[in-house]
Amino acid sequence: MSRIQYNRDRQKGVVLFVSLIMLVVIGMLTLSLVGMARMEMRMSANEEARINGLQLSQALSDMIVADPDRTPVVGRAGFTICAGEGQQCDMEMPALPDNSIADAVADGHLTAVATRSDPEFRPPPRGMGFSSSKFVSTSFNLESTYDRTEDGQGYAGVEEGLLVLIPL
Repeated sequence: MSRIQYNRDRQKGVVLFVSLIMLVVIGMLTLSLVGMARMEMRMSANEEARINGLQLSQALSDMIVADPDRTPVVGRAGFTICAGEGQQCDMEMPALPDNSIADAVADGHLTAVATRSDPEFRPPPRGMGFSSSKFVSTSFNLESTYDRTEDGQGYAGVEEGLLVLIPL
């Protein structure tokens, strides 16, 4: 009987050591999970910034396309019309409606450049439902960019073609 008592007394230190090792392992697992959660938060913030930049760029492009005064047909091929500061332009676009897009343009984070592609007027493309005796057309290359890289908010851009119909 004294032998059983002896083993029980001897193993009390081993249980403490094993529980300490388990505690260290659980602590390391917790730290790695916290690190993974922080990385996922950064990834989701980056994705949100990317989508926000693309949406603002596309919204500015849509505003320009919706108003014919923002792409006046003047000049020759290469004539540029700009919205935003810090650009080499031949002409500034008319003011945008007062909203968050206009604020982003005023802050210099959102810019657009419409560059005339065609040197001359030509008939509209076939199949558009417009008579070539009533209209002529010209095209623009429209680039909208959102740039807040210095603030850590990313960079996004949208580039699209724009066909302008002009009644004769």
